[in-house]
Amino acid sequence: MEDRSIPSWIGASTIVIAVLVVASSLLGLLLPSVYAREVEDWRLQAWGQDVGNLASVVVLIVGMRLLKTRRSIGVPLWLGALFYVLYAFVIYVFGVHFNELFLLYTAILGLSVFTVVFAIPVLRNQPKVPKGPRVLAGWALVTLGILFALLWLGEIVPALLSGQTPASITDAGLISNPVHVIDLAVVLPALTATGWLTLKDRSWGLFLAGPWLVFAVLMAASVVAGSLFLLADGATEAVVPAVALSVVAIAGAVVAVRLIRALDRSARSA
Repeated sequence: MEDRSIPSWIGASTIVIAVLVVASSLLGLLLPSVYAREVEDWRLQAWGQDVGNLASVVVLIVGMRLLKTRRSIGVPLWLGALFYVLYAFVIYVFGVHFNELFLLYTAILGLSVFTVVFAIPVLRNQPKVPKGPRVLAGWALVTLGILFALLWLGEIVPALLSGQTPASITDAGLISNPVHVIDLAVVLPALTATGWLTLKDRSWGLFLAGPWLVFAVLMAASVVAGSLFLLADGATEAVVPAVALSVVAIAGAVVAVRLIRALDRSARSA
């Protein structure tokens, strides 16, 4: 039996976030002035992020619509998309030169933070998941967390030892890479910890595994979109990231679907 007692403020907040994200993404894609101060590499990656943002809005709205009727499916979709929006706009506010959308970026970030903080206690449940989907999801999250941590450290540590700046930072014209910061400080530890808790059949792990998998799929898809913009601009070195992240997005989607279906079956039989 699905619990339909979802506060109305969650729907209202979701609609506001969705409208603001669509506005910022379309303006970023259509107005040359928005990224006029960015180097070409970072501008093209920002376009990819804008495309990913539009995809996240679709998932966010679908998740919101499902919260009242199929809550076990709606929660991971809605919360995962919101995780992605929060992540993306941390990058915008700290990694994009000051522009006419700065207050819009800030509003989206602030509203997303407070919505996540106040919604999790309302939506959290005690899900039960069969061992197969649970173990698959747990190992997928642990693997993603460790592999991407090793990837970023493999770029950062040699640069520190040689006294150089990582190429990804200089190519993007940045002082430091906000992706490195938020990934190593928050996202990758969260993915790894959630995966471990899921493997241990802990309630927090089972509750957060779905959202983090949805987040990972959306993030991989946005990087693929950015890589495609780079490829269209003649940057052939973007082929490897595009292929690798496509694999991550597809594999993550398969694991997420298996887990969410298992959650839904469990909720319906409860």
